[in-house]
Amino acid sequence: MTDLSRDNTCDHPNRVGFSNFKWTTQSIEEWEPAWNALWQCNIKWEWQDGDMYARRRGDDFAVFRTHGDAMKLDMAFPLPEIHVIQGIANWILGANLNDNQASEAGRLIRDWIKKNV
Repeated sequence: MTDLSRDNTCDHPNRVGFSNFKWTTQSIEEWEPAWNALWQCNIKWEWQDGDMYARRRGDDFAVFRTHGDAMKLDMAFPLPEIHVIQGIANWILGANLNDNQASEAGRLIRDWIKKNV
């Protein structure tokens, strides 16, 4: 969920607002290098029907959901739900990976979470 309490345009200023996270072009663009860093650490995505993914199309991204086509997802990267991204970030912290790539992947994910969630 996204904390909307920073938004002062709320009709009920005494309430804290929340909403579901929505992937935007900017959040996808910022997620791509984080996913690439995870891939370099030998982390893979277990595709399931209904998973969201993106493919770069020039300066933009095409976003899809899988439906029996997970084997055809060459050059695509997953768009996980927020709790999965947070779980990956926690896993990296506790995995005792002594690797610069893992450290960089963890940093990219933490930065992405801080900026987008």
